[in-house]
Amino acid sequence: MKTLTSKIIAVAITSFVLTANAATAQAINASYSVKAAEPLTVKYLGSDENYLVFEVTVNPTDSKSAVLGVSDKTEGELYAENLKSAGKTQKLKIEKRDSQELNFKLSVGANTYNKSFSINTSRVENTVVSEKDITVL
Repeated sequence: MKTLTSKIIAVAITSFVLTANAATAQAINASYSVKAAEPLTVKYLGSDENYLVFEVTVNPTDSKSAVLGVSDKTEGELYAENLKSAGKTQKLKIEKRDSQELNFKLSVGANTYNKSFSINTSRVENTVVSEKDITVL
């Protein structure tokens, strides 16, 4: 209970700092550019009993050599697929385990895109999933 209270306080302080920064931000000249869609988008949808549910959207620029993989730091490779279509959205269910570190990886030619999630299931009724930004290697 004490850790839950400290987490709530940390979230409240973070929200206050972000709101304060947004309120005091100054207007700057904006430059506009069109950004291409990310080749890999992974969204955590929640848990379904003993499974974590993710929505994975893949938009590779070159579908001839695209490979999607999901791995766990301790378990190794959990899923791999060679992609043939230009774009694909699918839901993946992954068995929930404590202290998981999941890595979604899209390899397109010489480029690799990663999206990572850390899972902590310290209590059965509470699952915490933290998301990290996509990195291009």
